Amino acid sequence: MLHEQVIDVSASLQPWVSQITTTSEGAGQIMLDQPDHAATLVLRTMPGDEVALHLVGPQTKARYHLGTPGLVRVNMRLHPGRARLLLDRPPRDLVDQVLSLPVTHEREGGFVNLSAEVRRLAEALVDGVPVSGKDLDRSRLVTAASDMLVTADIQASARRLHVSERHLRAAFVGEVGLPPKKFARIERIRRVLESGRANTWTDTALEAGYYDHSHMTFEFRSIMGTSPSVFFGGLRSGVHCKGTFERAVEVVDPRM
Repeated sequence: MLHEQVIDVSASLQPWVSQITTTSEGAGQIMLDQPDHAATLVLRTMPGDEVALHLVGPQTKARYHLGTPGLVRVNMRLHPGRARLLLDRPPRDLVDQVLSLPVTHEREGGFVNLSAEVRRLAEALVDGVPVSGKDLDRSRLVTAASDMLVTADIQASARRLHVSERHLRAAFVGEVGLPPKKFARIERIRRVLESGRANTWTDTALEAGYYDHSHMTFEFRSIMGTSPSVFFGGLRSGVHCKGTFERAVEVVDPRM
């Protein structure tokens, strides 16, 4: 079973980090790495092993992998534009990429002190990285347009924000690494995943910003690799059990 815990984001980190979670994996499970338009810092550790720090760039498609017993991850999901500031790299170079980053760690009784690592990462985020007024303006524009783009096209969104369509596209590519249309497609899928199949398919589709059920099914299959009914039918406590679902999607063994 997947164990996930949400950690409060402190006030000093809120301009940088939108969410912090810890997850642990088990054997015999198919784990989901969700599509995401945000970059995430991931701290991975196993009992007795060295820790590893990765930056996961925006992911345009779902990925599935076999669970590793004892593996624990701390996931720090960044706001748009923050990965660019941290690494001084264009966000488009991070799309569908996973980068290894250097990290030091402390141990207590032979185990990695994850709380200390999170604190250290937080300090690295807040200290020594300048954020200009221009950076904040672009980030705020992307944030303001995010909800609009789920149900409105880029022309309508730009008009409501009193900017040109070209300016809005440039802000998304510059801050997120993705054009607005692709950003909106990923956001709609994430809304379906968050719904947890709580309503009828039609209601789920409309609430997530789709035209109808068939529109949702087409985009879900394109990004998630399977249909909504197969995906949610194989879901067990936040992870997929091996079996029929394993034959429906491509599953990677992370040890290979």
